[in-house]
Amino acid sequence: MKRKSILFLVRSVKPFFSNRKDVDDIILKLIENGHRVEIYDTKEKFLLNVNLNSKTDYNFFPKWLFKGKVYLILNFFVLIRFCLKNQRKYDFVQINYCREEFQLIPQLIKGLGKKLFIFFYGSDLNDRNFIKNNFKQLFYSADKLIATNRAIFKVLDKYLDKRRIEEKKTVIFLPQDHFKLYEPFSIADKTTFKKELGLPDDKTIIMVGNNGTENEQHEAMISQLGQIRNPQNYFFVFPFSNRLDTSGIRLKKITLLAKEKLGEGNFRFLPDFISHQEMAQYRMSSEIFLHLRQKDQMAASMFESNMAYCQIITGDWLPYEYYLEKVMVEVISDFSEINNAIEKVLNDPDLSYKLSHNREVVLKDYHYKVLDDWMKLYE
Repeated sequence: MKRKSILFLVRSVKPFFSNRKDVDDIILKLIENGHRVEIYDTKEKFLLNVNLNSKTDYNFFPKWLFKGKVYLILNFFVLIRFCLKNQRKYDFVQINYCREEFQLIPQLIKGLGKKLFIFFYGSDLNDRNFIKNNFKQLFYSADKLIATNRAIFKVLDKYLDKRRIEEKKTVIFLPQDHFKLYEPFSIADKTTFKKELGLPDDKTIIMVGNNGTENEQHEAMISQLGQIRNPQNYFFVFPFSNRLDTSGIRLKKITLLAKEKLGEGNFRFLPDFISHQEMAQYRMSSEIFLHLRQKDQMAASMFESNMAYCQIITGDWLPYEYYLEKVMVEVISDFSEINNAIEKVLNDPDLSYKLSHNREVVLKDYHYKVLDDWMKLYE
């Protein structure tokens, strides 16, 4: 195989080379296959050679100039300098999160390599402004527009000429290496993990939300759960890490609400970031996962729950139609339906079949082995 040179335009955030572990997994696999990978970080203004773990600084302005919003303009000029110095240098250029400055200089970005890929996150679609809505040539110049699910393209079609991007659309899930943790689990392990985590093994464990942000809509969920029949049969777990809430105000607020509605001693908050392994244990301990975000594109926690034999209750306002074509979970249209949905799950005679089916779907379509599909893109 011919050695390829690949540039990722993406933030470099410690402890990762890129901005996320799943992107790092792609990069490290490319290097393992003999390719050269570099990352240009527009904010830090350096080029990282990942193979050698060496950096080249492209900034040519005095550091004291980078004050207030001026840094955005200066970073833009540094980006232009980087592009001019590296035209036609790469076989592939991949954008992970399409920043506005990329859309302002489409020819320079496209000119960096022979092929241009743009990978879309949900924030690419949710965070709109004048530049994102009106400077579109970069997308039409790209060779591939990549997303983890077709629902993202459904939104993208609202902003771009569908006819000009239809053949560029490519759906590939990001590799989730930690999915390996779920492979040895069986449904019979739930009691074991409950005991290891100190959870009541004689109660139904319900995991409520993904994190501590307002987007999770804890208030609405807790208000309904406080009215559940036979509350003594349930125990609630709240993953609540929130790096934005450094003062812990929201944690205190939702904890007080949980004490009022659910009763002290009937729930557990996980306020800090926990390892993938510990989270896998909590998911394996849970029978039901309430995933009722205000907005989302596709959460890995859904797939984790599927692999952990944990049934999901989600909302019909979330764009999961393609996911729901394959899995069998409970979908509600209003928070008032939560408690009935919980009882429906626990009394479902086909629950065991559904849980096994959902696990097989995820292992087949969303497994970390999708790395092979990513590698084919660069051949």
